[in-house]
Amino acid sequence: MHRNLCCKHSLAYAMHPADIKAALEKCGCTQAAIARSLLGRKGQRLSRMAVHLVLVGRSKSTSVARRISVVTGIPVGQLWPGKYPDLEKLDRLARDDKALAAAIQSSPAALAGQIAALRRKTNEAKR
Repeated sequence: MHRNLCCKHSLAYAMHPADIKAALEKCGCTQAAIARSLLGRKGQRLSRMAVHLVLVGRSKSTSVARRISVVTGIPVGQLWPGKYPDLEKLDRLARDDKALAAAIQSSPAALAGQIAALRRKTNEAKR
């Protein structure tokens, strides 16, 4: 993955648009296919250009970002860190749910640890 090193103090790096496009192509999907699968505000299909503008970071659309994330299997927070905080929160909750399900299958001690960790995260988020 190419990292944009414009700020060496930044902890989160967005993926380069060419890497996102390559990830789509690896999954057998195109920007046009993403556009065809989504509807715009007035019920019309999105243009390929609208998807392209989101992909390169010049426009913002939660539905396009979510669809690209689902198709590629890459979390939104890794594709565009900080740009879609609501989607990043949903990704974190989904990962926590998967970890909890794995803990339930493994052992009671692991389950107790996962529950304690989730409670700590919840209490920190409330502050």
